[in-house]
Amino acid sequence: MRATERSNKLKEIRKEDIIDAAERVFFSKGFNASMDEVAKEAEYSKRTIYIYFESKEQLYQAIINRAFRVLNDISKNKLESADQATGYQKLRLFGEAYLEFIQTYPDYFKIITNHHFSESEYHQFKAGNRFSDDGEYLFSLLIQLLEDGVKDGSIRPDIEIIETAFILYANMMGIGNLLVNKSLYLTGVYNRTTEELIHCFYDFVTRALKNHEKGGANHGE
Repeated sequence: MRATERSNKLKEIRKEDIIDAAERVFFSKGFNASMDEVAKEAEYSKRTIYIYFESKEQLYQAIINRAFRVLNDISKNKLESADQATGYQKLRLFGEAYLEFIQTYPDYFKIITNHHFSESEYHQFKAGNRFSDDGEYLFSLLIQLLEDGVKDGSIRPDIEIIETAFILYANMMGIGNLLVNKSLYLTGVYNRTTEELIHCFYDFVTRALKNHEKGGANHGE
């Protein structure tokens, strides 16, 4: 291995080490955690941390991008074997992938949803990577599935695609918040299980989007 290759590999390892350490710190202490704490956890100097990440916001964004990549991989795996499925069936699989992500990686879900960037931070990230290309892929996929469902007749033809995509995404985020942060409230106060909540969510989406005039397609049909 050439010296340049070794150097590049070492840099990549260090970068991933820093992100791993930042995850542990931000997951336990939130965005208010300091770069000093990240450096201590990573066992690097703070100067070394700043070689790879110019600011805490940039490091936080790296974790968000990693979270979206995990979610995207789950979604792709769910949809890979569904080439012959209708748009509605694929949309259902997309929802299942999102719920699997929430339940398997609750810390990633929290870090995606709990931090609200300022306008200056938003423009900084937008200039560099459109805020998050990985997150944009997810929303683009949701739009594509809705369009496919309208074309094949499994989803109502009278919906507004973009608006419906935003509403669905917001509902999935809300369900995720309940599952991750308020499950005890759901079960303890209202005596409802998370499984019942998920079933009602799917039923709600089915009644809202399924093209009953053409029979649509329930999951598994």
